[in-house]
Parts: sequence; structure tokens; C-alpha cells
Amino acid sequence: MADIADSGTTDREPVFAETHLSARDGFLIWSGVILASLGLPFFAFIVGKVFNGWWTACPAITPCSPISTGVNWLAIISCSCLFGALGVMSSLILRRRIDPGLSKLSVLKALLLVYGLGAIFSIMLLALFIGGFLQGNLFPSFQNTISWMELNFRIPDWGKIVVWSFIVGFSERLMPGVFDQLTERLAHAQGPKE
Repeated sequence: MADIADSGTTDREPVFAETHLSARDGFLIWSGVILASLGLPFFAFIVGKVFNGWWTACPAITPCSPISTGVNWLAIISCSCLFGALGVMSSLILRRRIDPGLSKLSVLKALLLVYGLGAIFSIMLLALFIGGFLQGNLFPSFQNTISWMELNFRIPDWGKIVVWSFIVGFSERLMPGVFDQLTERLAHAQGPKE
């Protein structure tokens, strides 16, 4: 007990303030840079929609052109990555405990690692949606998308992507659990090996 009193910390104080991931070490600045980089295509897409397709001023870009479709797909992927990373950030802030291994890294390396993990998990979730592995009213629908060029993505689907990407980033055990269940189902469907 004397050690705790001498050190000035108690069990109730957050470890978050004692690690490298604090505001004074650039946590907020690097977080802003990384999140802005992940979300830039998504933000550009939204601005383009608000200003009635400013990128369509170019004659080569029509609503059904490959460039327009590519911008849509890039916006979906960027949105998924951004909100997966925001979920990780929220989890870190609310949890207020950082893994000791992460606290040994520089701020930039630690943030790239955790935000990258959230972005990768959200892209994997997006692949599960696109592949039809996860379907239903709670999930975005890609059923009417026959090919990469025929994207039919509605406004409610955008909301579902935002929510599920955030959840995947916030709960770092969700995607490994989903993959474990898919692996078990596949193994069970194939039957026992001889």
C-alpha cells in the first residue's frame, strides 16, 4: 500500500495517461492524420454527392462510367476503413487501458497498428457482405450487384456499413469469432476426413 501512495497512482487511475498514447505525445494529431487519410475518398464522395456530382463535370465521367463506379467502390471501402478505425479509437479511449506491448512503440507505430487492424477487420467484414456470407435486414445488401460495374448501393446500406464497421473496430474479438464460426461450419459441411 505504501508503494501505491509513494508512486502517486491507484488502481482506479487510467493507465491510458501513463502510456505513450497520450495527447502530449501527439496521439490526437496522429489520430487525426490517420483517420483523415482513411476517410478522404469517402469524404470526397459525400462532397461530390452534396454538390451534385462535381466530378461529373468531366465528359469522360458519367453516372455509369467505370470511373464513377470506381469512385463508388472506393468510397464504400474508405467508409468501412474509417469507421472501423473510429471504433478502435473509441474502444481505446473508453477502455483506458493499453496493452503493455503497445506502450513500448512510438505513438505513430502504435496508432498505425491499431487503426490498421480496425481497417483490415472492417474490410474483411465488407468482403463477407459482398460475398453473401452475412445476409439479412441488419446487413447491407449487395444482392442486386451482379458485377463490379453494376453497383446498386442504397442509403440504408451506407448506414449499415457505418454501424457494422464501427462495431467490428470497437470489438476486436468479433471478426476472429466470425471467422472461427465460418471455419467450423465449413469443416462440419465437409464431414470427417478419412
